[in-house]
This record gives sequence, structure tokens and C-alpha cells, in this order.
Amino acid sequence: MVDLKKTNYIKIQDGCSQKCGYCVVREFRGPSISEPYADIYANVKSCIEDHGMKLLQLEGVNSIEYNDPEVGDLIGLCQRLLKDFPNTYFMVGQVNPFDEDKFKRLMDLIGSEERLLKTCLVPIQSASDTALTRMHRPHTQAKLRELLNYAREKGVEFTIEIIPGFPGETEEEFMDTYNFLDEISPVAFWTHAFSARPGTEAATLPDQVSEDVIVERMEKYKDLQKKISDRFKETLDGKEIMVIVEPEHGARTIHNIPVSGDFSADEHISKYTVHYKEGRLERA
Repeated sequence: MVDLKKTNYIKIQDGCSQKCGYCVVREFRGPSISEPYADIYANVKSCIEDHGMKLLQLEGVNSIEYNDPEVGDLIGLCQRLLKDFPNTYFMVGQVNPFDEDKFKRLMDLIGSEERLLKTCLVPIQSASDTALTRMHRPHTQAKLRELLNYAREKGVEFTIEIIPGFPGETEEEFMDTYNFLDEISPVAFWTHAFSARPGTEAATLPDQVSEDVIVERMEKYKDLQKKISDRFKETLDGKEIMVIVEPEHGARTIHNIPVSGDFSADEHISKYTVHYKEGRLERA
């Protein structure tokens, strides 16, 4: 029996070797551990042969740290999967911008391979240099701008994840991130309000931001998100793009933007011309 859901997630990595000041992953899951290629291969094969899946999303807590003796790093893993499963599409879900060389090589590969979907999630958490330093994130706003512009030059669009209200976040730091998002204009961005996790450095930092201020900033981000989303959808007007069709989720672009229109049940991943109309995308 073929599942109605035609996309599945393949775990490739767990844990994290970074020490971000707000995160408990390292404490609870330990340092980065990669799934052996043999196990990934078996999972992919089962999804295809037993469940009829055509699109598989590669996921890890910090997948940029993936490393396996047989296939190498994350780029080598993707290349091997494309070779071993020539009729299957893959998507790299989350990519932290911790390693410049790996990030750029991955964007090179995604941009050049038709069966790698041209989208990924990039958690940046902030675009303020001072806030990033307090978070112990190993990059700056300038480096983030360089990496994200590089991805776009290769034809890869991205979703961004940020944390409003990190301890000590001033209005200037908030606006640094707000203006950066408006400038870089991602497909979408997700906001996860800061929550003090027991045992993390961030929970003990001074100048905890009040809930009222966090809510206010979340609302401003919500308005910006709509503006950016509409701006991006408008750029797709009249273009032929890849659309994913699933009976239980409807149709969506590879950027996870809903597309209205008639699609047959046996369609899954195909290119369609779309039009932008009144804030929505429609199949031509």
C-alpha cells in the first residue's frame, strides 16, 4: 500500500558539537554523531520500495557536521545518495552556517543538481554582532550576508530561524536583525521567542528581556514576515517552478508556499507555471 504522504524525513545526524549559550542539545544528546551510510541507505531504500516515496528530506540537529568514513561529509553524502537512487529527489532540511567551506560547497551542489530541491533552513538566531557574540554563535552579520548571498547566487532560496528576546537584546540589536531580514529577504523566517532553559548560560545572563517586549517584537516580525513573503511570491509570477503535490497537504512550492489549483492525485513533483494573485500563488 502506497502512503498518502509521499515525502519522508531521513535522519542523518544527531547531537551537536557547538556550544551556543541558549541550547541544551549538547547536554542532552551529546556531541555530533553521524548515521552510518549503510543505515541511511537502508532507510531510503525502504521509503522508496515499501512506501512509494519520491522525495526524501535529510535531517539532523546540526547536519553540516555530518561525517562518515564511507561517504565523507554532508556534500559527499548527498552525492552518493543521488548516485545510488537515480529516480529520487532529495532535500537538505537544516543547514547551520558554522563551516563556510562546507556551506558554500553544499550550495554549489544543490544549485547544480536537479534532484536536490533548491531550498533549505538556515538558523541564524540573530543578525546583531553583539547578540551573536553573547550567544556564542561563530559568525558575524557580514559573514551571514556573504553566505546567504552566495546561496542565492547558486539558485538556492532559504528560510531563516531567529530568536527574539535573547538576554540583553537592545532595541538597536533587534533593529539590526529586523533590517537584515528586510534586506536579505528570505522566503520566510521563523521566530522562536527566547525561553530560559535551566542549565544554559543564557538562563543566568543579566538583562533578561521582559515578556511584553518580546511579544511586541514578535508582532513586528510577524508583519515583516508577511511583507517579505508577499514580496517573494510576487517574484514567482509567471515562472515555471517545482511544485510538490500531496493529498494530505495539498500543493506547495519547493519553498513550502501553498499553490492553489487542480492537481491530480498521481502527481507529486513536477514543474508548473504559477501566477501571483491577491497574495496567493495559483497554478496557471
